[in-house]
Amino acid sequence: MSGSIVYIPSIQPNTICFNPTTMTVVVNAAASPTFTPTPSYCAGDPIPVLPTTSNNGYTGTWSPAIDNTTTTTYTFTPTPGLCASTTTLAITVNQPTIPTFTPPPSYCAGAVIPALPTTSLNGINGSWSPAIDNTMTTTYTFTPTPGLCASTTTLAITVNQPTLPTFTPPPSYCAGTAIPALPTTSLNGINGTWSPAIDNTMTTTYTFTPTPGLCASNTTLSITINQPTIPNFTAPPSYCAGAAIPALPTTSLNGVNGTWSPAIDNTMTTTYTFTPTAGQCASTTTLSITIDPQTVPDFGALGPFCQNSTPPVLVTTSPNMVNGTWSPPAINTNVTGSSSYIFTPDIGQCASGQTISILINTLPSVSVNPAGPLCTIDAAITLTGSPAGGTWTGTGVSGNSFDPAAAGSGNWLITYSFTDGNGCSNTANTSILVSDCGCLNPIMVDAGPDQQICANEIPIVSGTVVNSAIFTWTTSGDGTFDNDAALTTNYNPGPLDIAGGTVTITLTAPDPDGAGPCSSVDDFFILDIVQQPTISIAGDIDLCINECGTFSILITGGTGGTYQLSFNITDGTFNYNFMDPSITNGENINVCYVGATSSYNAATNTLNIPNTVSQGDFIISATLIVDNNFTTCPGIINPPNTVTVSVNSNPSITLSGTAGLCPGECENVSFNIRGGSGLYNVDFLITSPFFGYNFSDNALSASNNFTFCYSGLFPSYNAANNTITIPSFVPPGVLNITVTSLEDANTGCPGTINMPNNLGITLYSNPAVSVTPVPTQCLNDPAVTLSGSPAGGIWSGTGVIGNTFDPLLAGVGSWQVTYNYTDVNGCMGSSSTSIVVSDCGCANPAIADAGMDLIICNGDDAALTGSVSTTAIWATSGSGIFANLNSAITTYSPSTADFWQEQSH
Repeated sequence: MSGSIVYIPSIQPNTICFNPTTMTVVVNAAASPTFTPTPSYCAGDPIPVLPTTSNNGYTGTWSPAIDNTTTTTYTFTPTPGLCASTTTLAITVNQPTIPTFTPPPSYCAGAVIPALPTTSLNGINGSWSPAIDNTMTTTYTFTPTPGLCASTTTLAITVNQPTLPTFTPPPSYCAGTAIPALPTTSLNGINGTWSPAIDNTMTTTYTFTPTPGLCASNTTLSITINQPTIPNFTAPPSYCAGAAIPALPTTSLNGVNGTWSPAIDNTMTTTYTFTPTAGQCASTTTLSITIDPQTVPDFGALGPFCQNSTPPVLVTTSPNMVNGTWSPPAINTNVTGSSSYIFTPDIGQCASGQTISILINTLPSVSVNPAGPLCTIDAAITLTGSPAGGTWTGTGVSGNSFDPAAAGSGNWLITYSFTDGNGCSNTANTSILVSDCGCLNPIMVDAGPDQQICANEIPIVSGTVVNSAIFTWTTSGDGTFDNDAALTTNYNPGPLDIAGGTVTITLTAPDPDGAGPCSSVDDFFILDIVQQPTISIAGDIDLCINECGTFSILITGGTGGTYQLSFNITDGTFNYNFMDPSITNGENINVCYVGATSSYNAATNTLNIPNTVSQGDFIISATLIVDNNFTTCPGIINPPNTVTVSVNSNPSITLSGTAGLCPGECENVSFNIRGGSGLYNVDFLITSPFFGYNFSDNALSASNNFTFCYSGLFPSYNAANNTITIPSFVPPGVLNITVTSLEDANTGCPGTINMPNNLGITLYSNPAVSVTPVPTQCLNDPAVTLSGSPAGGIWSGTGVIGNTFDPLLAGVGSWQVTYNYTDVNGCMGSSSTSIVVSDCGCANPAIADAGMDLIICNGDDAALTGSVSTTAIWATSGSGIFANLNSAITTYSPSTADFWQEQSH
């Protein structure tokens, strides 16, 4: 309003001093500021500042502040002092139109997806980003053309990952077996066809192609065709005809069971056929057992021999190389007639025994008619003997006559020798005394009987001389007499005497006066010098328990017959003396490390060392040799005089224990070998109804830790780390690991394989695991319970908490979740499924960006610089902590477990 206002102060009552006054206030009518109307705007567009001076010149201010989100009326207040009134101005802010589109269908990954429309159902033009992706579910943003009052919007195109058809794995088959057709509908309901055609001759991979129009991928199945196992057996040794042949094994080295035909024949070489038991994937095989004919020792004809002759030695190896022994061991010519000698081949030779009959012919009975005495002047006489036809020898003999004049004075030994039709010879002797009949006291000389001495002896010669005080000893050898003019004296054999073995000692008495009519007379005897028998032994022996060896005996000198020998064996603690009364040159003595007591069997020349004594070296030494034919001749023991017998313990092994293996898993099994030298050659055999494998180790120690692995394509054994690989194609079940041979690698002693002799390795299969597919989830859907079989497994993956999947926690996308299940054997199986999370038409879907992946050092914190369009909530797959769980920009402190795991999400 306009006009004046008069202000009159009020009069206070009872005021004595009062001077009233008046004041006029003029009130002019206020002017109205005018402004140009503003255009309308789209929410969010920038709005220019309103003018602070009106069109009619008034200045002032506007309130409230400009708001570009909604239509607002603004008030203009003139500057104080100006006679102007307030005024208003409305600015229209239009809300953006939300473009609407028909929701697109879902597609199978890889399908052609048409372009999205660039004009919405409500007429908004614009463009889409990002480019269409037909490999995964993607949310696309529609941006209106600039100048249109419209908001951006999104559409999600669901791209379903092709379902992988699943089938029950087919069993393996034996080559040639009929194989049923593969199913044309998968376990998860996918129809399709298989290629190529079924092949029952070799392992083949078949491809399943889903029926067109199904969102499913190709898959493959492999049908394993096992080639028939060829049963393998240890080649049998050859046998001697007639020997007992053990039955052939009915289980092959590689675990195939079956039967053999025909029946075992120990008379001839035969090929036997092994037919596997029905139901095994194995082929027939053959083994040939060689039957060697017995060799007949061929000694030829022996004899006949003459009585008391020196027979040949019965050799212990026949001309056709059969070794053995004779009973009796030597030909005895002292007994006449036919005697049987049995040759028994040594054990281990394929030879038959032989009995030989040897004839010993009686010597002819020979006699001579006595003659003489004669005088040197007598005529020659005819000698007669029986049987007629023999031969005469001696001094003065010529043919069958004796001439005393030619013989001279003396007592002459005349010998008559006769050989019969069997070639046997005998002799008879007579003495003819020839005297010088003009000599009144003829000389008579007797040198004494023949003698036999040892080479180290000094014989005494003692003769008799009648009618002469003069006599002399002479020798045909190189020995000397202590006194060659004494009737009794010592004779010292010379080297040539000893080497020759025989010497003639003669005693001669000459005519006392040398003038006759008496003549010189001599007589002699034969001195037989026998070499002392000497023995040396050789041939060190290395023995295992229950094993035998031999050492040889070399005897020289002596009479060449049999000898008595004594020995001692000792290791310093154990001592044993043994004697053999009848051993010939070249015989062997057998030494056996067997039994509980020491003994010596002279019949078989076998010494037993008890296997109860400790292993080590034993020394056998000769202590005595005696010539049985000349016992007064002492024997000489020559070096080498000892043999070393090394006895070794046999190793033994006992296997026991079990282990269980899942595919791809390894497990250790330990066992020990006792005895022996500590290094062993061991052969093993692994068998199951469908698998067999031999492996060997030539350097196993006493304590072993074997690693069995159920993996790989081929069976193998790594001796460097004692690892046995059982290929993954071997069906689940129990494998039996047994020892087939054990030997001491250093001594060659065979080992004892004790019971139990088995390690049971159980092969398990991974459990079959399946999951129930989860349909597409909306972002704001509640958490869904995951289902897997068998129950009791563990779920993992984005958005997974326990056995639930939270779409909001996972966010928009296609997420793979995995179900892992471990069975009672510790074997694990897994199965996965993809869960698609869509915003399901949310006008303003939440947007979250966690930022770039980070790499930090142990002990550092991670600086998180995320961004969200709504409230932030951080989560971790680890066990660290956030500085602020609800702030997009914060820090994350990893736990120790996170650093061990090396990666957290």
